[in-house]
Amino acid sequence: DLDLFVPLFAVAFFFLSWYNGPLTAVIFDVVPSRIGATVSGAYLLFIHLAGDAIAFPLVGSLSDRIGLDRAVMVLPIVAVIGGLVTLGAMRTVRRDMDRIEISTSGSHRVATPPR
Repeated sequence: DLDLFVPLFAVAFFFLSWYNGPLTAVIFDVVPSRIGATVSGAYLLFIHLAGDAIAFPLVGSLSDRIGLDRAVMVLPIVAVIGGLVTLGAMRTVRRDMDRIEISTSGSHRVATPPR
């Protein structure tokens, strides 16, 4: 049903882009400033290789085996799993920020969120 799909897809696409800014900020907070740009570039490369590059062939292959409607339903499941992994990883951010602050002897400035 296209009348249901279009608004749901628009809302999902809108919310799926929200993670990128905060995760990029966390990257700059937990790595030494001298390699921040390199790590950010590696992160962007990885998310596009792991997501964009394999999504279409994977969905196409699954579509051939189990049908397009079921293959497309795998995507939200993978997104939820990715969100749960990210939430689990966020529990270590404060410790990682403290570790990088100690290892660089105060030369790395971090934007600490309010507690």
